Amino acid sequence: MGRLVLDVLTNTGLRKITTNIFAEEGIDINCLEEVDDTALGNGGLGRLAACFVESAATKGYPLYGVGLYYKYGLFKQQFDENGRQIEVADDWTANGEAWFEPHYDEAVIVEYQDTKVKAIPYVMPVIGYNQSRSSFEGNAFPLTLWKAEPIEGVTNASAAKISDYLYPDDSRDEGKKLRLRQEYFFVSAMLQRIFDIHLQKHGNLNNIEDYYMFQMNDTHPVLGCLEFIRLLKLH
Repeated sequence: MGRLVLDVLTNTGLRKITTNIFAEEGIDINCLEEVDDTALGNGGLGRLAACFVESAATKGYPLYGVGLYYKYGLFKQQFDENGRQIEVADDWTANGEAWFEPHYDEAVIVEYQDTKVKAIPYVMPVIGYNQSRSSFEGNAFPLTLWKAEPIEGVTNASAAKISDYLYPDDSRDEGKKLRLRQEYFFVSAMLQRIFDIHLQKHGNLNNIEDYYMFQMNDTHPVLGCLEFIRLLKLH
């Protein structure tokens, strides 16, 4: 989606007037490039997913992005005192939930064979480009990222780390298991939320295929196939 503040100003048609207001104060609007951002859409698949959700919002298609609300993920590149390039952790949540709003009332429980963990949805509106440019009447659809929070006395140490790192080291079995836990975590959480919404509106799941279609972005959410079947059996 690009740098979030500039992207929203552009899509809402407010960038020109904001640029002029900044200029009156002697400020270059490009300073907003330096604002700490969500770091979303910077990786390969993340770039593709970001284009999907923003394009859908621009066109008015009811597409909703889903992912993991991680603490550390992609890195920042810097130069040290010797001029060498180094990589440092990108703690994009250090200043709090500036971009996403947590919805604690929509939390669900994700169960594993050996533990349970609470899944909290963090929601940010993705604002589409306002093609009329006259006034903001564009479309906004939610991007939902799920954050893992431990359940006191229940959640084990490995599950408590589910949303700490976007790409944990999978060179060892421990890292491979953590990645699998992550994938199952946000897939199960979102499907449970969708099932809850549909049941509240329709009372049963007999016609769920008439309302939802799931696009699995590469291999990460492929567990959705099995989880969808498992949840259907439970209901």
